[in-house]
Amino acid sequence: MTVEKEKRHKIIVKTGVVGLLTNLILAAAKAFVGIMSHSIAIVVDAANSLSDCLSSIATIIVSHLANKAPDKKHPLGHGRSEYMGTLIVGAIIGYIGLTAGFEAIKKIFNPSELDYAPATTIVVSIAVVTKVILSAYTLAMGKKADSDTLRATAKDAFFDALISSSMLIAIAAYTFAHINIEPYLAIVICIFILRSSLEILRGAASILLGERTDKALGRRIRNTISKIEGVEGAYDLLLHDYGPSMTVASVNIEVASTMTAPQIDSLTRKIRKTVYKRYQIALAAVGVYSINTKDEETRSLYHKLQDMLEGYPEVIELHGFHVDKEEKIISFDIIIDFAIKKRAEYFEKVKKASKNLFPEYDLEITLDSDLLD
Repeated sequence: MTVEKEKRHKIIVKTGVVGLLTNLILAAAKAFVGIMSHSIAIVVDAANSLSDCLSSIATIIVSHLANKAPDKKHPLGHGRSEYMGTLIVGAIIGYIGLTAGFEAIKKIFNPSELDYAPATTIVVSIAVVTKVILSAYTLAMGKKADSDTLRATAKDAFFDALISSSMLIAIAAYTFAHINIEPYLAIVICIFILRSSLEILRGAASILLGERTDKALGRRIRNTISKIEGVEGAYDLLLHDYGPSMTVASVNIEVASTMTAPQIDSLTRKIRKTVYKRYQIALAAVGVYSINTKDEETRSLYHKLQDMLEGYPEVIELHGFHVDKEEKIISFDIIIDFAIKKRAEYFEKVKKASKNLFPEYDLEITLDSDLLD
């Protein structure tokens, strides 16, 4: 484990332990005053704090799993375990929201006499302040460690503070006006809890499914590669996320056809070293497009194609242009904006226009993916 990864791991574990101990104390205190005051809402809130203990335990366990050394079955490490932890936290939040909501609905139809003691108000007030502090602390540590799991836990703690604060409103309403608004407040808060759960689940699932490369980061990496001497252009950058501390990438570059194999080898090594040093991203593959910069006929064909594509504004990029004069083949890649709903049909129009432009050649056109824009 690198020093940076070890530091990150310690932050996550320490934050998880702080959350675990805090929620254990709060759960016990809430359960006691909830039972004494016959408040189902406070008892449910205590169960909520107890579930937060499970979230903290999940955070600690997942952090250990994410930092396991690579093995034969998982050669790129176990970093994605952290995203699984985020899913677990999101699911727990959703479960609590549903459970609390059902309990609140029951209490609307079956109200009970409440018996709030001063100790109840004191405990609930302390719980609100403690949860706000815990949420801020966990969020700060989540940003410091770049941990989605801790960010999700911080959001959960914040909504816990809202739940507890609503209890103060309910206590005041019942004490001074003898109006029981506990279940109604709980339902409103449960809606926000469920919304938070869905956002967390959707975010983690999106990462696991494979999100688009971050636009700003992708452009910076491509610009860095393009500025290296010998590189005529950088395209098709693809980042593979194996956890916050492990990103593997691939990219295609254009080089002059006059470059020798040893020169290309030296260039690709330099590209890998530069990208890793600047971004801590490992380039697993560097594909090479050969462009004939000295052949006037090839240059003329290329510019002719460029001029034609100006009539197709949804084609946002052209690269990998290659002409095989002996086999009479022209090959190139184009990127069509994802905003076009019928991209396949649009692609066929471009192919037809390109064929009409070069009737004496066979065309090999690839519809590439838009990974940045």
